[in-house]
Amino acid sequence: MKDTPTEISIKFGVSHPPLEEQLNEHGLTLGRKAEKCENLRKAIERLRICGIATKRESNLMYDRLIKMMASYMEEMKGE
Repeated sequence: MKDTPTEISIKFGVSHPPLEEQLNEHGLTLGRKAEKCENLRKAIERLRICGIATKRESNLMYDRLIKMMASYMEEMKGE
């Protein structure tokens, strides 16, 4: 039996917890890439808030960030 992908919800707005914290709630981690992903999330939000990126453009950037995060995600190892 193959493992089926689990669907999780991640929120990107500035009022939401850091990405790593949100993933940890699902037993996942970005490991050493957590800071990089968080910095990208903040940059995308700044571009959107300042009007440099449209909502559509920021959504496309978030889609890319999600794909990047998916390639970094791994299950947290129990201690």
